[in-house]
Amino acid sequence: MRELQRESRMGAIGSETRQREVRVIDLADFDARRAEIADHLWDAAVDVGFFQPKNHGIDLATTREAFAMTERFFAPTCSSASRRTSRRTESRSRAARARNLNEARGVPTLPTRTPRRLE
Repeated sequence: MRELQRESRMGAIGSETRQREVRVIDLADFDARRAEIADHLWDAAVDVGFFQPKNHGIDLATTREAFAMTERFFAPTCSSASRRTSRRTESRSRAARARNLNEARGVPTLPTRTPRRLE
């Protein structure tokens, strides 16, 4: 029954707030406090959506290395960024050449759509 009460809070309409809360959950003495810690994790995940564990046993150097590896993995390489730019430029110049060729042949061009201003 308790589990159903907990699940009933999931997906409920929340309230808008300017407060920022990240709950800190102490994982010390985990084996003895397993149920209590599980309750805190569940509440934080459902109520706030975020939590910060402490006393988890992972040293700071390992944590920093994990963040560094993630940053390196997701960082764009110079070559991939330049490929995207050159493809975009190439596509635009192809479109411009096609418009110029159509104008030279006397083919009417469609008017370009101008974005509407939001007021």
